[in-house]
Amino acid sequence: MAHFKELSICQKSVNFLTVVCKETESFPKNEVYGLISQIRRAAVSIFYNIYERNSRRSVPDYFLTPKI
Repeated sequence: MAHFKELSICQKSVNFLTVVCKETESFPKNEVYGLISQIRRAAVSIFYNIYERNSRRSVPDYFLTPKI
């Protein structure tokens, strides 16, 4: 398997995370601990799910990880 940083989906998730962070900067400051935090955590979760799925060492482990 390719290193996860070389996967196009990983690169797209990093780009998405960058866009999310830039866009949420313009949100009202009273949403810092609410909506902004939740949106950013969801974007980070996409990246980590890709990393976790790709870090599986064996084929059975790889297929046991849920597809999102």
